[in-house]
Amino acid sequence: MNDQKKIEKRAMDIRGRALAIAYLKRGIQAGIPKELLRIKEESFKKLLFEPYHSDVGGISSFIYKRPDDLSRIPFVLIDGGDYISRKKAAFSIVFRLITRDKNAKCVDCREIEHKFQTIQSSANFNRNEIVDYLKEFDVLFINEFSSFIFKPHFESGDFFDELFSFRRNEKKSTIISFADAIDEKKKFDDRRCGLYLTDFSKRQYVSPNPSEEILRIRVK
Repeated sequence: MNDQKKIEKRAMDIRGRALAIAYLKRGIQAGIPKELLRIKEESFKKLLFEPYHSDVGGISSFIYKRPDDLSRIPFVLIDGGDYISRKKAAFSIVFRLITRDKNAKCVDCREIEHKFQTIQSSANFNRNEIVDYLKEFDVLFINEFSSFIFKPHFESGDFFDELFSFRRNEKKSTIISFADAIDEKKKFDDRRCGLYLTDFSKRQYVSPNPSEEILRIRVK
């Protein structure tokens, strides 16, 4: 290797390390715990529930080797397993999208709903501020949706519908994990949870998966 090639290789190595550090920093700022920042493809594949996913290799390869295609899917829905396995799967996807030069935010569904409930109806502007804040991120992970979190008469579903409609139209990635299994037989009150979350709670998406609208992930 001549001196010029050595210089070029060293420059590429330095740039690669700088990018890796930048992505790690962005992941921490998004809310990903340090120990879950870099989940490798093989570890992610082991999270997938094979009776649901007939091709776990295809799903994991799509996420890890085709992040640009992944970034064009508006919604990623995750259920099954336990709280930890759902978070691992979600954080894996969030970090893959961060490496496409996107900013991200991870929030708990219970925390958002609590904010909506505690703000008085006379302070709707503040509720709108929360929605506007969550609209801004290229990637948004909403952790542990459950219909039991939502209380009647707070119109939270309307605010979530506004948020999801905007993010879908703007082609911004939204990842949602579900504390309860997604089940087409479920009956939800869409006036409480909103049209989007009610619909997502019933979507199986076995085939095609991923579709143009949704990537469906079930973990074990």
